[in-house]
Amino acid sequence: MDEIQFISLIQLIQHPDKYHDKMVRVIGVAKLGFEAKAIYVSTEDKDKAVTKNALWLDIEITDDYKKLTGKHVLVEGIFNKDSLGHLKLYSGTITKVKRLEEWKVK
Repeated sequence: MDEIQFISLIQLIQHPDKYHDKMVRVIGVAKLGFEAKAIYVSTEDKDKAVTKNALWLDIEITDDYKKLTGKHVLVEGIFNKDSLGHLKLYSGTITKVKRLEEWKVK
């Protein structure tokens, strides 16, 4: 398996070709629920639904995931620049998600 590239969400959105089909790790603000499976650059972007500053997450929503909405999360998976999420509103998708958890700084 390829090495995981730990990059900023902004860098990933700005340079989609560079990371297409690569394993990535990003941190952002989660919005997880009905028709909302995304990681946003900021809380303000999440609150105002600025979907171009977000990536769709190809995951099944669970009650545990719903609890992460509004929190900073770490996500690892494969980036797909061509899959634009719900209604094609997002800047790409993270598929084959291996890790999705709250990002806590100690």
